[in-house]
Amino acid sequence: MSKEVSYNFSLGANLSPTFRAAITGANNRLSGLSAHIQKLESSNINKLGSSFMAQKEQVSILSKELYDVRIKLNSLQKQSKGAGKDTEIFSLQVKQAEQKVQSLQYALDKNIQGYKNTIAQIKNAHGSVHSLAQEYALLSQNIEKAHARQNKIQTIKTQKENLRAKGNSANSTPNDGIISPY
Repeated sequence: MSKEVSYNFSLGANLSPTFRAAITGANNRLSGLSAHIQKLESSNINKLGSSFMAQKEQVSILSKELYDVRIKLNSLQKQSKGAGKDTEIFSLQVKQAEQKVQSLQYALDKNIQGYKNTIAQIKNAHGSVHSLAQEYALLSQNIEKAHARQNKIQTIKTQKENLRAKGNSANSTPNDGIISPY
């Protein structure tokens, strides 16, 4: 806001009414788009959809990690049995792998419960996960389009400001910076 005020004070005297109106219009459109984007991003659909997608991704990551650690644990246990006697190193590695399996299992169970709660919220609010997924996809597209429009308006605004600045420098007197001998 302070940049706009200082901008208006410093250039306000030099701007033509049409240029000032164009910049004001662009600022108003940017403000309107920003408010629209904020409204879309704070909508219940976006909150539930993004929560659902994040939890789904986290459950998938934890499941894969747990699977990998269980394979490692099984391998360590086989190596330990194959050695004939439990060596201290194998025992320590097996114990660490078992602890990792337990912590991952706990984290996975906790995330699955959160995921199920989100699904229940979705079903209560939207009837089905499928309908929310469709609404969320449409909302995401609308947010992307609004961001693209916002960026385009900002680019046009910057280009207009640059052209105006070039116009002001072209209108300066030809003797700027030159000391007259008279």
